[in-house]
Amino acid sequence: MDAAALALSIILLAAAAATTLARGATHPADQAALEDLRKSLTNPDALGWPDDGDACAWPHVSCDRTGRVDNLDLKNAGLAGTLPPSLPSLAALRDLSLQGNSLSGALPSFRGMASLQRAFLNDNDFDAIPPDFFDGLADLLEISLANNPRLNASQGGWTLPRGLADSSLQLQALSLDNCSLTGGIPDSLARLTGLQNLTLSYNNLSGPVPAALNGSAIQRLWLNNQQGDAKLSGTLDVVATMTGLQELWLHGNDFSGPVPDAIASCKELYTVRLNNNQLLGLLPPGLAALPALRELKLDNNNLLGPVPALKAPTFTFSGNEFCAAKPGEACAPEVMALLHFLAEVQYPNRLVGTWSGNDPCAGWLGVTCVQGKVTMLNLPGYGLNGTVSQSLANVTTLSEVNLAGNNLTGRVPDSLTRLASLQKLDLSMNDLYGPLPAFSPTVDVNVTGNLSFNTTDTQPTDAQPNGESPRPRPTPGASAGAGGNTSAGGIPGSGKKASSAVLLGTTIPVAVSVVALVSVGAVFLCKRRASVPPQAASVVVHPRNSSDPDNLAKIVVATNDDGSSSGTSHSGSSSGQAGDVHVVEAGSFVIAVQVLRGATRNFAQDNVLGRGGFGVVYRGELHDGTMIAVKRMEKWRPVKDEAEDYLGIDLHLPLLQMVKSWQDAEAGGLTDGGGSVMSLDDSKGSIPARPAGFAESFTSADGR
Repeated sequence: MDAAALALSIILLAAAAATTLARGATHPADQAALEDLRKSLTNPDALGWPDDGDACAWPHVSCDRTGRVDNLDLKNAGLAGTLPPSLPSLAALRDLSLQGNSLSGALPSFRGMASLQRAFLNDNDFDAIPPDFFDGLADLLEISLANNPRLNASQGGWTLPRGLADSSLQLQALSLDNCSLTGGIPDSLARLTGLQNLTLSYNNLSGPVPAALNGSAIQRLWLNNQQGDAKLSGTLDVVATMTGLQELWLHGNDFSGPVPDAIASCKELYTVRLNNNQLLGLLPPGLAALPALRELKLDNNNLLGPVPALKAPTFTFSGNEFCAAKPGEACAPEVMALLHFLAEVQYPNRLVGTWSGNDPCAGWLGVTCVQGKVTMLNLPGYGLNGTVSQSLANVTTLSEVNLAGNNLTGRVPDSLTRLASLQKLDLSMNDLYGPLPAFSPTVDVNVTGNLSFNTTDTQPTDAQPNGESPRPRPTPGASAGAGGNTSAGGIPGSGKKASSAVLLGTTIPVAVSVVALVSVGAVFLCKRRASVPPQAASVVVHPRNSSDPDNLAKIVVATNDDGSSSGTSHSGSSSGQAGDVHVVEAGSFVIAVQVLRGATRNFAQDNVLGRGGFGVVYRGELHDGTMIAVKRMEKWRPVKDEAEDYLGIDLHLPLLQMVKSWQDAEAGGLTDGGGSVMSLDDSKGSIPARPAGFAESFTSADGR
């Protein structure tokens, strides 16, 4: 052997010796942890580890130069058994791959494994996870516990702990599919600003996608097929803000509402599965235009309108209510017009259930047709929200539109004036504002009970329907609109605050079942001779004698600055000195119940202040911001419920019979045994004296 060969042999032997020495320096804690792992398995031979020797020399184990184990790769090794509690002693471990085995039992806490970057524990049979499992995983980038369906199942599942977001702010991938997660998606995930892959499928999650995830950088979002009775729900509005999305799997849940227009901003989407949800309405054009889209599944929802024409190789859409059977086919013009109207009233489920197909004359709720032409849209009191769509002008055969008693806002669209056949437009009892467009004089327009018509308030600054630019509302006394036979719910009056007169000056007859209850309640309260004046911001209703023009009905709204109010009755319209007391003469019967409904948002439950002797008291707000309290009478009994009669009148009688008894009693003079019940002293309370002809005031203008 020459000198050169001898020198090379010496170098190789030295290198081998150095490697042996390095491997022989395995950290004692790591050596012990791996020995514990071998002992905890029921088939340790599957590891291929020798019975003794240095752990850094064992198969599937890698160590750094200091003898610390930094990689343990045992995926798909056929291992069975449990993991030892000492496993977290591998303090330098960066990569742990245990997926695809048959490991079971409880997971040990990984608390304090600060160097761990990737942990794959998926596709095993672990049955418990400690609450501090994620604590202190400061370097964690990716973790998967997917397909461990028995995790804490005996305890009803588990929720994602806050420790994950507190410790692992740099986390990029979180895979927890099919591992018995319960509850909602936690807001704390929003703190993981680097999160790209979030897969939580096949769990028992419920509730909405949290608003905190708005604008998240997530690229893969799998939330599909939640297994509980309550599934993930709510709209897709938050999801549509995740503009970096590439994979969106939401199928098998209860997501609802329309697919947002903002989905068009997610230009990297290539697979979208929205099938088997409760999505509804028209599809946004931007969905079909997504440049990278390769798969779109929309089956089994409540989608309407035309099927978009897509270039995606995989596109399924069965089980919906589309107007056409093939992608790209157009709907009838009146169908599209009505569906755009439906979109702007926020797709009420009651209508979505019947407004399907390509023929609105085929049983669409609220739609009336004559000879196959849509002539009437009749949806009063349907709880519609949103705005009146200008698209109704495209239903050119409409002769009547009735949208009264809903919650519509915004302006009345100018486009409706183009409906040549329109004869009647009823938009009363909503929250619309003026000015009213110039309808033909032949059109009967009713906007009564829209408290924002004809006020000094300025128009809301948010976007208006139909893309129209904001317009200021007219001042009191201005016409509600030009042309048409219009009822705008108010005419100018006198007094310091003309808005009160505008609100209540011209009213329609009130239903006897409402007014009689208010009025009879007033009579019985008169008997109490209350010594305390009405509370600030209260409404007092005085019945009127229709035969006595000097004894008009009056509404008193007291809003004193010092929190008190006047207990004195007033006639006409006036302004108080200590505060403003508005007394408005009602032009017909007592007061339009529409005004009270508007002020209390149709006696909404969230406006309930309390309950009095005769009914529920509601908070209300007039158009000028005045706060009022309105008692809605539910019965016509004295304050003491046990009383069976009052002044000989049986309180169990039907309303009309009791009114007749009042009429008969008035003719003979009502007394309490000593004199007239309605003496002047009675007017000192919160309800003034009963005027003559009280019983007759129950009768409406048409005698009913």
